[in-house]
Amino acid sequence: MPKTNNPTSKQVQILQYIYDTVEKRKFPPTVREICEAVNLSSTSTVHGHLARLEHKGWLYRDATKPRAIEVTKAGLKELGVKPQVIPIINSSITDLNEAIEKASDFFPIPPQLKKFAGNLFMLKVETDFHNQLLAGDQIIIKKQTSATENDIVIVLNEDNKLSLAHYSKENSTLILGKVISLYRNI
Repeated sequence: MPKTNNPTSKQVQILQYIYDTVEKRKFPPTVREICEAVNLSSTSTVHGHLARLEHKGWLYRDATKPRAIEVTKAGLKELGVKPQVIPIINSSITDLNEAIEKASDFFPIPPQLKKFAGNLFMLKVETDFHNQLLAGDQIIIKKQTSATENDIVIVLNEDNKLSLAHYSKENSTLILGKVISLYRNI
């Protein structure tokens, strides 16, 4: 019988358990915990499955750290888990929601912002802004229609372009979101 590249159900169970554990606890399980979770009695059997999962490109293990196990993009795809990403849009738009839907570039959601998933988008700053943001900075914006005094917000100006502004109660522009994170290449 020829050897196939299809995963065994145990390998998928192990991959799923590692993914679930890391999502819940923020660190991977021990080999003994994997044994117990997938009903295997031998740690060497688990090590064999881990080696095969790594060979398939579904897991990454750091040889210098015994518990450094990470499910790769290919592993996530095998599990049917879509990576959480933020759409990157440009500043010349007519409809924010349409721009987000049609986005072709994406940025991975930082772990501390996962609670806002679905309400985030990223914008690349085109020109320096009030000595705070520089051209080329990438800002993550949380979609919202209100802000407090002096928040840096993204607004839709009269030219249908996104622009950054310090929120002021006197300014009656349409607020699309609040800047909540900044990424800068140094």
